[in-house]
Amino acid sequence: MVAVPREEDKQETRRPPLSQYDMTYHDIAALPDFITCYEIWEGELVMNPAPSINHQEISAKLMLAFGAHDPERSRGRYFHAPIDVVLREDITVQPDIVYVSRKRDDIIKGQHILGAPDLCIEILSPRTVDDDLNRKRRYYRENGVREYWIVNPFAHTVT
Repeated sequence: MVAVPREEDKQETRRPPLSQYDMTYHDIAALPDFITCYEIWEGELVMNPAPSINHQEISAKLMLAFGAHDPERSRGRYFHAPIDVVLREDITVQPDIVYVSRKRDDIIKGQHILGAPDLCIEILSPRTVDDDLNRKRRYYRENGVREYWIVNPFAHTVT
């Protein structure tokens, strides 16, 4: 008798990346669970530094405000980093805060969000300001994110 592999036993076969500049979400999803601060920018593996205490406090205050505004989550769901947002195969980002409306919650897929959320929020830090204002802004715009908020803790502004 020939054993037929069960669906859950089948492994997806994908060639290994040629370099750190040829990666997709599938490559970082295969990393150990304790590695959570990676993004893929047009195939390039990028490691983000841990956020500052001030950054974390701002993120927590925003999440509390959103929760107070919609405590039953009837309008949608908010997530805070780290959460993988797969905008396309070669672009996976981890916005500081992500919102997905209830009518679009089909893009929430287990461990990640597959597609453009309704809202992405980045809290600027000295080490990421250029990427947040330029590269990530372009990624969000080109891939259909409806709103992108930039929280500037230095100028005390939200754009």
